[in-house]
Amino acid sequence: MHSATTFSSAAPIEADAASRRTVTRLMISALGAILLTAGATALLIVALHRPQWWSGWAAALAISLPAALLSLIPVAAGLSTGLRTAAYGYLAGAVIRVLLTLAGLLIAVIAAKIPPVATVILVAPLYLAQLVVEIAVLGRAVRPRVKRH
Repeated sequence: MHSATTFSSAAPIEADAASRRTVTRLMISALGAILLTAGATALLIVALHRPQWWSGWAAALAISLPAALLSLIPVAAGLSTGLRTAAYGYLAGAVIRVLLTLAGLLIAVIAAKIPPVATVILVAPLYLAQLVVEIAVLGRAVRPRVKRH
């Protein structure tokens, strides 16, 4: 006999606890992925002897962290109310992340005069790291669980 539990079919208390665990896991994983990727890109800057890229690295980190954390707000809100709204929350979070990242890039390059190539190249892996983590954490959270008897 198979029984599947998702956010929409679980008991309300159970679903709320699962939602909170998923949001916490998502925030910690996203932050960890961004920081690990930032560390890896810092090592790459050192290995390639590109000291002029440090300003782009700092800008990329300053752009990516707030974009990542603010994009998780609609995801968290969506997870707390069900699977359908979780999907809408994820889409809203993706739009927020893209807009904040693009705005941050424009501000860094135009207003702060940070080198554009370094900044864009260093924002990309941070953005992708969060995207991969979100897909993994949310995919695992909404996948139906099969209980064996």
